[in-house]
Amino acid sequence: MKIRPTDVSGDILPVLHISDMSEKAKAVADLIKDRLSVFYGEWWENSNYGFPALKQMQESRLSDSDIRSFSSMITEYIRQTEGVKEVFDVKTNLSNKQLNYSCSVLTVYGVTDIAYQMNV
Repeated sequence: MKIRPTDVSGDILPVLHISDMSEKAKAVADLIKDRLSVFYGEWWENSNYGFPALKQMQESRLSDSDIRSFSSMITEYIRQTEGVKEVFDVKTNLSNKQLNYSCSVLTVYGVTDIAYQMNV
């Protein structure tokens, strides 16, 4: 798997040569982060693309029960990403109105770590 790399903000970086593309486990990690950052229905080319709970997470005050529920939703959404075999070592917390989610992902290429933060 090869995909265009993104910067910290999620903006696509220019690719001047094929070697500039993200590949293997890094490509899967970039794809996961991309999928988590898109609102459901937001992408013009595929209205079924995007994380369904993203808008709900931003519009509600999160309780501990909500955090566990959203953590499970994020984990399941990651499992549906192309190239993902398993998700483990999931950690979620809410700090200063920011949801912090991290996990390790076993991809078809090896293990990679994911860190996802969202203002709520």
